[in-house]
Amino acid sequence: MAKSVGNVVAIHELLEKYRGEAIRLALLSAHYRQPLDWSNETILQAWRRLDNLYDFLDSIENVKAKI
Repeated sequence: MAKSVGNVVAIHELLEKYRGEAIRLALLSAHYRQPLDWSNETILQAWRRLDNLYDFLDSIENVKAKI
């Protein structure tokens, strides 16, 4: 990666397009010893995972536990 090559994306540029929690999830989804293969698909996949998680949490909010 090199700024002169043009393959560097600044965090503030990502925050203009995507939610911060989606960026964090995309970063945390990579193994810490492997290089991060960053692409638009990576962030969109993290965004979809978050949306699925939030939909699930909304659906179980109205469920009452049987005791």
